[in-house]
Amino acid sequence: MARKVHVWSARHSASVEPDRIAVATDDGDRITYAALVDHADRIGHALRGAGPPDELRVSTDLRAGPQFFALALAALKFGFGLFPMNAGHLDPDVTVRMRREANTTLHINDGRDGSSGDGRAYDDLVTGRVRSLARPAARAGHLIFATSGTTGEPTIVDQPRPHHPYKGVAVFDRYSAGRGFGPHVMGNPTYHLGTLGPALYALQAGSGVVVAHGWSAGGFDILVRRHSAASAFLSVDLLTDYVSSQRRGSGLATLFHGGSACPPWVKRKALDVHGPILHEYYGTSEGVISEISSVEWLAYPGSVGRPIAGVQVVVQRDGAPVRAGSIGEVAVIPRGAAREGGTVDHQARGTGDLGYVNQEGYLHVIGRMTRTGGTAEAVVEHRVRSIPGARDVIAIEESGLTCLVEAEHGEPAEWAAWVALVADDVGARLRGVTVLQPGTLERTSTGKINRVAARKAIVSGGSRTSAGLSTALAGQRAGKSGVAGCEVGNGR
Repeated sequence: MARKVHVWSARHSASVEPDRIAVATDDGDRITYAALVDHADRIGHALRGAGPPDELRVSTDLRAGPQFFALALAALKFGFGLFPMNAGHLDPDVTVRMRREANTTLHINDGRDGSSGDGRAYDDLVTGRVRSLARPAARAGHLIFATSGTTGEPTIVDQPRPHHPYKGVAVFDRYSAGRGFGPHVMGNPTYHLGTLGPALYALQAGSGVVVAHGWSAGGFDILVRRHSAASAFLSVDLLTDYVSSQRRGSGLATLFHGGSACPPWVKRKALDVHGPILHEYYGTSEGVISEISSVEWLAYPGSVGRPIAGVQVVVQRDGAPVRAGSIGEVAVIPRGAAREGGTVDHQARGTGDLGYVNQEGYLHVIGRMTRTGGTAEAVVEHRVRSIPGARDVIAIEESGLTCLVEAEHGEPAEWAAWVALVADDVGARLRGVTVLQPGTLERTSTGKINRVAARKAIVSGGSRTSAGLSTALAGQRAGKSGVAGCEVGNGR
């Protein structure tokens, strides 16, 4: 008989294991469950009182660590909206715009030099020096997220407020979280839903969280073993780096990844070294759409899984659903939409991703839509990424396709030949191929290639000379290893 699912919260952990570490960072900051819940309650009471607005919406640039997670727990329990923002990754004007669009009424910082000067210090809330700022709503709080901004500036996504009081999270064994498990390592300390979600879940389930503010494959491995971690999240670029650097199992029970396409050769190598511990999920800033275990992925390589319970996926072209196996835009009918009435066409929300669903109902995502539709670019990227040694690839349509390939090994001429074959098969006019060292392309804080920066590099630096592109890419992430940058033109 299946194990009964139970609901757990940080408050339960504080009552039964008060001295267990709830949050720790790689630079020594830590807090117990008892202290974390005490801080959360103090924050909630400091923010609760008579007076407008009835619904408080708080932004914060606190770094991922004890203070931030106490604030997040307070938001969930006491009912105010929380907009966490990695201000250090954004232009100040962008942070001001996002706070305005998120309709925040209060900003909370750490009180140190360099924090947003118009906010309240975290310590003032915990010590009670700030009282009766607002009356929170009676229902559970919600999180407000910013998208990654790979195709432009980040935008605000306001999560729907739950219609029930906060009770905690349902604990499932497949996520390797709970009192019987070690902590979750947050390998990407960013506030995108994909990176924050697993950490916040593990904290509430009773596992605790370890935040890695610095990255190296060896350092991550040491952190996992030092804390006897049970789960971790790595963006695909860090997962690739980790898999390429490690030759032994991690000891993790579950290694989450998501946010961008994972090269199949990377995933197979990870499974060979670490065993069937990879758990991939696909979604948007509004929520998770599908999940897939290692066992399922081996049966359906390249898939991101079937939709989770209550979510429907429709692949459509020009607003009409397409048959199984046909490429189109991935659209989603969220939970509860079917009960609200209306037709499927009116309910489906486009994700901006291109993909297809196979006969068994497994979703395959091949890439992003672009201003020209993006099918050729996405298919070329998808196929080149499947070639062993291709860490990542981006194809930009600018009077023909220009491909930038981060390659782990191999000769530039070989890569150019492979890309030319793929482009020819797709029927795309190939303008040029540039082979770059891994880590050269600029990425967002969530590990995704910044498509805007890549396009600017091609337009400003030229697509036919490696020198031009090298200059345009200067200031982006330094290469770690691999082949040198080399441009190979194509006269077709």
